[in-house]
Amino acid sequence: MAIAVKKGRVKFGVFISLCGLWLLVTSCSDARLTHNADSDDGSIRERPAYNPTSDAGTDSENDGEPVGPRDYVLLPAQGNTDLIVGYESSQELGVYLYSLADGQPVPDALINWLMEGDGSGNAQLNARNTYTDTYGLASVRFNAGNVPTEYSVTASYPGANNVVYQLTVMDLPVGSLEVTVRHPSASIYDVSPINVRIFPRQELQCSFLSPGMWPAEYFAQVDIANTSETARFDNLLAGDAFTIVATGFGAIGEIAAQACQDDVFIEENVTRNIEMVLQLLPLNPVGQYDAQSWWDLRQALLETGSVGSIIMDILDLFENPGEQILDYMLDALGYFVGGWVEDVVEVFIDLTGLDDLIAGWINDLINQSETLREFFSIGCDLRRMVTRLQILSVLDIGKLGSNFEVFGVDTWVGLGICDFTPNPDFQVGECDNTDDCERIAIVIDNRELGLLRGDWQGRVLSYNHLQIDLHAIDFNYGRLILFVLEQYIFPLLVDEEPPVSLEDVFADIIDCAGLAEWVTGSDGEICVIGCVTDDQIEGFCNSAIELVFGTFFESFVSALSFDSVMQMRGDVTLVNDDTDLDVERLTDGEYVGNITVNDRSTPFTATFVGQRRE
Repeated sequence: MAIAVKKGRVKFGVFISLCGLWLLVTSCSDARLTHNADSDDGSIRERPAYNPTSDAGTDSENDGEPVGPRDYVLLPAQGNTDLIVGYESSQELGVYLYSLADGQPVPDALINWLMEGDGSGNAQLNARNTYTDTYGLASVRFNAGNVPTEYSVTASYPGANNVVYQLTVMDLPVGSLEVTVRHPSASIYDVSPINVRIFPRQELQCSFLSPGMWPAEYFAQVDIANTSETARFDNLLAGDAFTIVATGFGAIGEIAAQACQDDVFIEENVTRNIEMVLQLLPLNPVGQYDAQSWWDLRQALLETGSVGSIIMDILDLFENPGEQILDYMLDALGYFVGGWVEDVVEVFIDLTGLDDLIAGWINDLINQSETLREFFSIGCDLRRMVTRLQILSVLDIGKLGSNFEVFGVDTWVGLGICDFTPNPDFQVGECDNTDDCERIAIVIDNRELGLLRGDWQGRVLSYNHLQIDLHAIDFNYGRLILFVLEQYIFPLLVDEEPPVSLEDVFADIIDCAGLAEWVTGSDGEICVIGCVTDDQIEGFCNSAIELVFGTFFESFVSALSFDSVMQMRGDVTLVNDDTDLDVERLTDGEYVGNITVNDRSTPFTATFVGQRRE
């Protein structure tokens, strides 16, 4: 399907037009803008302008013309308003409407078009009124006919200046262009419609066309629905040279693909066939984002050695305590009576199904205790938080240089943790089969915890794909676990203000003062060989708790630290929600990498998303 348009000639730029018309509407009250259709002598007079914000009266020297500030400005889309049009050709005439209040384009405004001539010609306009689009552009088509004569076409809008095109119809040597467009990357991201514009060579060269640039001042344009259609330009002056720009629009109206070709010369009575290949325009991710990432470090914990294995055993205990306690019992049996006995017993209970019965019986006992059930509910939240660690970060992306290279700095600023509120309806054995807990955001101090800061380089590929290169990060997992325990879980267990250490928890549970009083009785001392007072017993008790559950536990958790040994690479999908090329959202992000601990490399994965900051 060929769509034909026939156009005239452009001489000046939009910038010159903007400056001239701005001066015109702000300071030139006696400007001559248009032929007055009501004038008996056909003289050039200024058309009355409507000012909705003022009743300023009239100016007798301007034939009753209203005076006062204007609210809008009209600019010619073609730049030059003196156009030559060949016989039987057509010329698209356009204007842009802008608000003088904020400088923004005015969409959905009804522009009036009036054509005037000496009556000898047979030219026509295809419409008397047209609406502006989202860019403030309204256009009409002038069909020249075959009579040599001159016309004026006036565009007007209430509260704005008028724009007048002067058109001369002549018999000229002409040729045609027929443009076909290919889009080899349609499987990645298709475009529709496709706009094809031609520009005089002296006004635009491809080397000066930046990605995503869509010059408003053009010589002629045709919109095609897809690559199966062609854009045809007829009655172009022979000998003229043009630059052709094809622009494909995405699903939300954004400029998504472009092609450009220079120095296309018009030959008399010849139709030149031009093929253009669209290239997807990579989105621009430069900016600052609020990011969320979820990290699965279970396998990494297991590979850190005995400490990590014990931590994972504790976490597995909260998932299915019956099964885990049974495993502990079998391990103890092997320790005391020999490994072969353990193997025989384990095979026996497995074949008879006693393992499931015993594990279920233990779980039932726990579920019958409200205290134990709530305790394991909190433990389940801890398991979820560790196995699906949610990190809140600020991601800064900047431009490195050409070829769409970028750099990123991902700084952790918070955690998304479970609220650790005991669930009275929780049933042990169902931790991994229920929905994730409600997360609350907390702020963390990276200097204290030594958490993640990732600095990386990458590039934008295939329009909306950001590739992140391999990079190293610093991460102290042990201090992170200790932080969550002492700031959130332990205070909940003992109903005290944070921070609460593990020694505080056991001191609250064991109650050393009560233990001392129970041992010594009302006398305050007990004598066997020598005498020991209740103060001494309480001191021994507190010292033991501090040694076992204080210093030892902190050393135990700190052993999980693996600084500067995490390496990862990633990718993420870029999403643009408006008509520019700037990214608003990051979706479907994924990191894959390895943690090297004690010369052993363990894989891990993470997912992430982001939202551009306002």
